[in-house]
Amino acid sequence: MNYQYNPYAAPQAGFPPPAAPPGAPGVPQPWTVGEMFSIAWARFKPNWVVLVFSWFALMAISMVLGFATMIAIGARAVPPDSPLAIRMMVGSGFVRLLVTAFLQVGLLRISLDVARDRTPSFGALFLGGDRFFALLGVFLLQSLIVVVGLLLLVVPGVIAALGLSLTQYYVVDAKMGPIDAMKASWAATRGQKGEIFVLLLASVGVMLLGALACCLGMLVAAPVALVALSAGYTRISGIGAAPPLPVWGGGPPGPYAQLPQQPLPGGYGPPPGYGGGGPPGYGGPPGGGGYGPPPGYGPSGQGGAGGPPGYGGPSGPGGG
Repeated sequence: MNYQYNPYAAPQAGFPPPAAPPGAPGVPQPWTVGEMFSIAWARFKPNWVVLVFSWFALMAISMVLGFATMIAIGARAVPPDSPLAIRMMVGSGFVRLLVTAFLQVGLLRISLDVARDRTPSFGALFLGGDRFFALLGVFLLQSLIVVVGLLLLVVPGVIAALGLSLTQYYVVDAKMGPIDAMKASWAATRGQKGEIFVLLLASVGVMLLGALACCLGMLVAAPVALVALSAGYTRISGIGAAPPLPVWGGGPPGPYAQLPQQPLPGGYGPPPGYGGGGPPGYGGPPGGGGYGPPPGYGPSGQGGAGGPPGYGGPSGPGGG
């Protein structure tokens, strides 16, 4: 359990309602850009092997396909601006799109597992066949909408990109079709496009810093940014919302209530109280127990109803 019990906290009504599981309708949860990156960094560290190698595998395969086309054009001495070279580049780009859509399903699932504090599997990267065609359709439709928005005016294109930024997650995680996923993304981001813009801008900044570190930093920056975006999706959608990081000394803030506060059995109960007959004991109210020794101490003193006897005096009704 991630949370620390606080015996002096105010009583709570009970456990908070659980977050909806993946694929089920959820209630949006509060989030901040800083918290999403804190979650991403904290959960990247124990899962860095799967995250780094899955991201690197996707990038490496895409780059190899691109270089293969260039090498083929050069080997056949085809002029770059010739019709044959253009056809080869278009065909290579389409193949790269197919491969990227297939691997992207698995990469999103891995990042969602990490954001939700689950153990990811590298093998999931190659198990994206069930959502491949839906995600491919999203790639094409989303790109078309954003390009049209940019051609009309820059601002509509940016708004369209922000409103549709969660579409891929809804396709992969909620198993929606392309149109339903775009509608769900547009509805979920209503009123939050400014925060999402900051989250995306911060992700770009993190990756730029990684690129400046001899490009090796991208192996860390890109997966961390992806997990932060995935955690943001889970909070905005409310589907399997990413749990907060542990808070020492109390329960987590916001809607995540503390664990139910109940008297602990035995010696560590509420703050010290004083009995009413014998010498003062270290007991609390009846049933709470005290800091008393094992049963048998005190000739006639009575302890609390639920805890062991304390240092009660003769015939005293109090004492812990």
